[in-house]
Amino acid sequence: MGCAGPKSFIKVKGELSFLDIARRQHEAFNELHGCRVPLLLMNSFYTDMQTIDKLGAESSVKSFCQSRCPRIYADTWYPPGHGNIFQSLAMNGILDELLEQVSTSPNADESLQGGTLIDIGGQLMHLEIPQVPPEHLDEFCSTRTFKIFNTNNIWVNLRAVKRQLETISSEIIVNKKVLNGRDVIQLETSIGGCIRNFAKAYCVHVERSRFLPVKKTDDLLAICSDLYTLTDSWALQLSKQGAAPTVELGKCFQKVDEFHARFEEYPDIRELRSLRIDGDFRFEKDVVLKVFYCIEL
Repeated sequence: MGCAGPKSFIKVKGELSFLDIARRQHEAFNELHGCRVPLLLMNSFYTDMQTIDKLGAESSVKSFCQSRCPRIYADTWYPPGHGNIFQSLAMNGILDELLEQVSTSPNADESLQGGTLIDIGGQLMHLEIPQVPPEHLDEFCSTRTFKIFNTNNIWVNLRAVKRQLETISSEIIVNKKVLNGRDVIQLETSIGGCIRNFAKAYCVHVERSRFLPVKKTDDLLAICSDLYTLTDSWALQLSKQGAAPTVELGKCFQKVDEFHARFEEYPDIRELRSLRIDGDFRFEKDVVLKVFYCIEL
């Protein structure tokens, strides 16, 4: 998406960014339930200082930096994926800090939730797209074969993490990229891949509305528009019945700054089913898109 800084800084509802919304969700949750659940942000070394500056010195939100690993065939470093969270929590002293805040009630199940799951030898394991051979991608992406997919919401017992910290491992994901015109390899792990370390791991089936990824500007348009509204608890909620429309934006919309610059006001897409834009277009105010739209130059 061509972000110049942390992805959480992208503005999605007026002047509110993803980070602003997350902080307000956190505050609303604690106020509603009369509790003090902490909010922690794991940053890469690329985004750590920017995030700390954005939060401000008075913020109750804590952040910590994950590890860095050397790329293969490149003299640079990279963050090794969110599977590194357990080790990073421990190295930054936050795991012990959180455990000190936990009451001394009996241990809960050593469980994690989430994921696109497979069963190998009676043990639940997580499967990611980069681990799937190309000839099986269509089958993997088919909802006929895999009816459950990962929402990236993981719940974990901190005592279990502490006990197994030295032995926690995850499947290695080989992420091939091009950096400065040169092919490089990043070996990464995912937090979902760590469920194999917990014998009592299970998943909780939630509604599709709980999964709202923003991987491309196609996804960003839906959230920035009136298709999604903010509830009293600062959750993003679909404002129509049924599924959200499919959106496919052309190359002129792929970078965040270029995307925002092409909308004087985001169109009304509540009655839209499918949108495809191919070309350099700009949207003025009071645009309404309905049913199927294909805009080309």
